Amino acid sequence: MDDDGSSIQVRREQRDLRAANLKPTRLDEDDLRKLDGSIKKNTSFIKKLKTSLTADQLPSLSKELLSLKLEKYVSEVAAAILEAKMGKPADARAAAQICSLLHQRFALFSPALVPSLIKGLGPPPNYAGSTPEQKEKDEAVRIPRQRGFLRLFTELYLVGIVLDGPPSKESVMVTIVKDLFSSDKEFLNVSLAVSFVKGYADVFLGYAKVEKDSTTSSGDFPALATQMNDDLVSPSVQSAVKGIFADYFSLVAKYLVRMHKHIRKLEASNYEHAIARGEISEDRQERLQKGLKVYEKLLANTRVLAEYLGQSMPDLPEDETKNTSSMGIMYGGREKVEKDNIIGGVWEDDDARLFYEDLVDLKLFVPQVLLGERRDQETVFGKEEPNEEAAGSPDAEVGEPAPAKDEEDAPTIDEADEEPGTDNTVSGKAAVESILARLPNALSKDTIDQLSV
Repeated sequence: MDDDGSSIQVRREQRDLRAANLKPTRLDEDDLRKLDGSIKKNTSFIKKLKTSLTADQLPSLSKELLSLKLEKYVSEVAAAILEAKMGKPADARAAAQICSLLHQRFALFSPALVPSLIKGLGPPPNYAGSTPEQKEKDEAVRIPRQRGFLRLFTELYLVGIVLDGPPSKESVMVTIVKDLFSSDKEFLNVSLAVSFVKGYADVFLGYAKVEKDSTTSSGDFPALATQMNDDLVSPSVQSAVKGIFADYFSLVAKYLVRMHKHIRKLEASNYEHAIARGEISEDRQERLQKGLKVYEKLLANTRVLAEYLGQSMPDLPEDETKNTSSMGIMYGGREKVEKDNIIGGVWEDDDARLFYEDLVDLKLFVPQVLLGERRDQETVFGKEEPNEEAAGSPDAEVGEPAPAKDEEDAPTIDEADEEPGTDNTVSGKAAVESILARLPNALSKDTIDQLSV
């Protein structure tokens, strides 16, 4: 438990309850005749157990229980307790106190409750053949239910309602722990292990924060806690449970390392994908996000187990792609990658990026006919439609392109055809020589753009 003071008090209460449960005083006929046997009140109490079995309601529930007969409703009461949520450890302790009152009054109560409780604590299910969505949905129901069952079962074991068999047989507590964790090959029950060690590491695993702290209220506090834990759980059971959890932690640590490497590979793959295509597909984003969610939860749970079991966290290696986690990918739809934030991107700097991205619009400098524009598009700009006679002639198909407003002096194809004897060769040679002469000074983007045009 997190609070050592409350821990010693809780263990003391459990020891007292255990003594009372091991030697219960049952109700006789005279006692039963004095109690209220009305159907309305008895059934109302059963409904309250289903919906309101919490630590806050414990005083009122205990008082009402002691006034009711309940002799004919023992099985219904047991079923109602199994349906209670018990979301907090304190709620499970409250349920154990209610169960203790019922156990001390009715001999048939424990046989009606314990077998059903053990049945609900079986090994994790096999999801072979199930879809990930169905598996996630089933686990969302199973884990909270089994967490409550495990808390209640452990509380009943500590207070003496659940008892071990002969010394020759394995402890029922050890059997339950082994079923839940030794057979967990897919690590579905890691959160259950965390819940168990947080609530019962002091009594089953020998963990106590007080041993690490220098401030205690009494010099014999650790010895008192150890003796009280031994009264609740035998040393042999403590040793067996601690061994099971140590082996389970070793497997979880190895799984964490594999998961860590898997996430790093996903990040590196998405990084390369972003560089190559400029964006990341929704499937890749979703796969990485789900993987990160599972990994972060596993990492947090492993740290808790390491603390309570006195183990060291595994080394999580970083590879050469460790910097890809800061690549600046936006995981919100199919958005473009923010290239300026990509470490080791394709551009050396902003100038290099602008050189390739900020392109000149050739339509502003080159006649449309040279860019493949059809000459019959002149009609868009208000030119007159050619008459039918002109349209029927071969020359009319070519037409005469309108000169660009910014390039009125530029020679047209027709002008060049009409003057075959002009100095086209000489002028072309002069233009080439002019370009070559300007090349040594072409050091800026604008100058290069002008030469290319």
